[in-house]
Amino acid sequence: MRAFPLSSLHQNFASLAYPTAQVEQQVKSIPENPGVYRYYNGEGELLYIGKAKNLKKRVSSYFTKNQTDSARIRLMVAKIRNIEFSVVNT
Repeated sequence: MRAFPLSSLHQNFASLAYPTAQVEQQVKSIPENPGVYRYYNGEGELLYIGKAKNLKKRVSSYFTKNQTDSARIRLMVAKIRNIEFSVVNT
């Protein structure tokens, strides 16, 4: 997994448009089950892997205004173009 270079953090975050319509639809379709989620950029490169007790709640949290505190998270969220998830038992 690639890390975000610190040099790219100088961007103007206010101008970053996210989420895309496709990502919004994907977030709406995620179940409230435990599982693993994966974020991909427009080139299909893996940006992040996470796990959650409630997939919908956790994934949705990345797209709220409360996440704007972290420049690293804002940059990652701006790059998300596809979300995949796997539901697990626990």
